[in-house]
Amino acid sequence: MYNPFKKKENPMYNNMSSTSYIQSADYKRYRKDEGLRKESGIFEKMCFFCGKIIQLKFGKKMQANLERDIRIGRLSIKPEDVGALLIITLGMMALVLIPLSIFYFDGSMRFGIWVFPLAWAYYIFTYPSFRAQVVKIQASDESLKVILYMAMYLELNPNLENAVRFAAEHIEGPLEQDLSKLLWDLEFGVYRDVRQALGNYMQLWLDWNVEFVKSLELLIDSLSRAGDERIKFLEKALTYILDNSYANMRDYSRALENPIKLIQAMGILLPLMGLIMFPMVSIFLSGDSQVIDPMFIGVGYTIVLPLILSFVMRRILMRRPGAFAFPSLKNVRNLPPDNVLPLKLGKKYIYLHLKTTAVVVALIFMIPGLMQLYAYNTHVSYINKVCHGEEFCFRDHWKTFMEDQYEPDIVFSNMLQVMTIIWGAALGIIIFCYGRSAKKQKLRSEITEIERDLFIGLTELENSLSRGTPIERSIYHVLGEYERMRMKESPLFRFFMDLLNNMQKIGDTFPNAIFDKNHGSILKFPSILLRNVMKMIVDAIPRGSQVITRNISIITRYIVNTRKVEELIKDLLEQVASTMKMQASFIAPLISAVCVAMAALIVQILQRIAEKMEEIEQSIGTGTTGGGMSETLDMVNMRNVMPPTMLLLIVGVYLIELIVLLSYFANGIEHGFDQINRDMLTVKSMITGIGLFSGIVLIALGMFGPFMYGI
Repeated sequence: MYNPFKKKENPMYNNMSSTSYIQSADYKRYRKDEGLRKESGIFEKMCFFCGKIIQLKFGKKMQANLERDIRIGRLSIKPEDVGALLIITLGMMALVLIPLSIFYFDGSMRFGIWVFPLAWAYYIFTYPSFRAQVVKIQASDESLKVILYMAMYLELNPNLENAVRFAAEHIEGPLEQDLSKLLWDLEFGVYRDVRQALGNYMQLWLDWNVEFVKSLELLIDSLSRAGDERIKFLEKALTYILDNSYANMRDYSRALENPIKLIQAMGILLPLMGLIMFPMVSIFLSGDSQVIDPMFIGVGYTIVLPLILSFVMRRILMRRPGAFAFPSLKNVRNLPPDNVLPLKLGKKYIYLHLKTTAVVVALIFMIPGLMQLYAYNTHVSYINKVCHGEEFCFRDHWKTFMEDQYEPDIVFSNMLQVMTIIWGAALGIIIFCYGRSAKKQKLRSEITEIERDLFIGLTELENSLSRGTPIERSIYHVLGEYERMRMKESPLFRFFMDLLNNMQKIGDTFPNAIFDKNHGSILKFPSILLRNVMKMIVDAIPRGSQVITRNISIITRYIVNTRKVEELIKDLLEQVASTMKMQASFIAPLISAVCVAMAALIVQILQRIAEKMEEIEQSIGTGTTGGGMSETLDMVNMRNVMPPTMLLLIVGVYLIELIVLLSYFANGIEHGFDQINRDMLTVKSMITGIGLFSGIVLIALGMFGPFMYGI
């Protein structure tokens, strides 16, 4: 099977203490996982390469800011490497753009091309800050679960080191990496005890979440208390971070109203409505020069405008406070890699490189459209060849060519061919996003359902045990409760049924029926929370049913309290996220389709009016006398109008980019920088949006174009 990962050492452990040469199997596996997770991105690779050639230092303040952002963003580079990338790439751009601006471009383009180096310099300067902000948001999302699981564990067992380990098992991302590194440093004697280790890491965590650090301090202080006072400190720590998270998210949701209006106006309404006007403006322009160049419009709509929208969206998301993270998938066995696309053929699987497959399929679908563009370019070259550079000849041939391009049969056929380019690009994105995240989304949905339904099973188990019923017998009551609630399809029902079968058919004890390495029930259900809850129940069995019921009661209380705040936060963001999803899947495609169809139909109407006026003029014999009709005919200048296929291509590509950006933004508001949910939202929006866009454009041109020419 294709393996997209590269095995390499992680530089963050190069400063390990002298005892690090003694490595257990667990530690080797940990370092391997960290190395895979820390694989360098394109930005880091470019910095590595340029840093070997030259080093550039910034001022003290900028140097300090870059060092902080690099540290928080977990980038394996130095500020000097960023400076090297900046100076080398800008130098290469200057070598290309200076000759172009002197010998090739003139007018506004001579200065306009220098926007790209400025944009690139801005990207280099701001990438470490953006990466740091992404890590902050991801860590803030995880921080709520860290406090939840630590408080839960400390109430059951007041052991700080084990509480940190318990929390690290339930999360994945930046905080999980920090906690895992902390525990291994503790194992190797880098820190005296877990309090010193946490104190050292708190200095880093203070940069992105003060509430998290304050809650951690309350948890640590609880260990010096006894009885009810210790419980109050634990509840205070959890309440503190939950209340602050809710308050921060409430303020953030209120502040989103104006930015969203700006995105709707700047990204959807004004640009697309402007495209409707371009054909009409160009067709009435006086003179024979083509003032509105399709190339400039294409660059503006497919490059400049998406970059501006991306910048605005990114700035809005960078202010997002932490909320709740999705369940971790690190306990899932046989999790597919990101760059592999498994295809089932009969009983066997073949494994394809995901990116390559997406690109190849996209290009295959684009072939008819690319052939149409090639034919268009060939015809332009033919006109140039026939006219031998004579401007009047070129204008005359071009006018005839454009009139033919807007004939109903030709425009529909050409549009259909060029539409395949849009379909191919959309299909490539769909294959890539779906192949990368569909399996993970399914697994995570199953884990979410397990943890959502866990409360019912634990509550019934607690009630049964509190009546003195043996734990084996209590499983019957749990299954009966799920049946009564009509939840026999729930994963938890299957879990308890499998657990009961292990005890009855195989004769396992309760602990062995759950955790046996070969047939334990927990092996089929990848929820870390379920695993640890069952572990707590099993550990409490020797201490009696009262201890078991107490542990279950504590677990359910924490789950219920946290779920209440989680639902409140989701309610705050639901309206905003739903609005952006509607924009991506319906509003933007609808306006884009109307833009393309109306622009083409308006030109066809004007062309038809001009033809009818010419017929009338010839029939009444005024063609040689001049007058109003002839002047009106001169207004309809087909030499300046944009080809319909170019308009469709520009709008279609921009729509694809807009769907991706709006999906990114909607997911960012609701879930932060969660790749899995973002990919699946992009797939759903792309299928709906491109389908709606294609249907409206083709139906409008196929129905109304011939109707108007029949008048």
